[in-house]
Amino acid sequence: MAGRYPKNSTEVTNSSRSKVTGKKFNRQSKDKNNYHGAQHKRKEYQKAIETTINSSYMDDWKTAEQIAYEATKQISNHWKQISSYVLSSIMRIYTTRDYVSKRKEKVSSPVEYRRRNIIPNNFSEITTAEERNKRPEREE
Repeated sequence: MAGRYPKNSTEVTNSSRSKVTGKKFNRQSKDKNNYHGAQHKRKEYQKAIETTINSSYMDDWKTAEQIAYEATKQISNHWKQISSYVLSSIMRIYTTRDYVSKRKEKVSSPVEYRRRNIIPNNFSEITTAEERNKRPEREE
């Protein structure tokens, strides 16, 4: 018996303590931004792309590969690099809200992006899946 109580005991143990060691659990707070462990990759990628967009690097037109290379510098080396496909799916959020403008000159040329407005600091934390799926109303 390694723990405080035998494993086959029928008595109810306190759920805030480990069954094996009897130590108290380090409870996670209710705040969604304060979980233990690393953030999801999508959130980390989005934050890295936001800081790249807000920097002076995005004052000129840049291709998706160039932006992805700059944003990857802020990501851990243990994680996969940001690809242009991931970048374009995340940039879609910013282009619909007019933070970034997008152009493609020829059919064979790559898509280029440029910053129009600075993104607020907590933009990635505010947006939820429902807000992302909403389309902004177009004025006609």
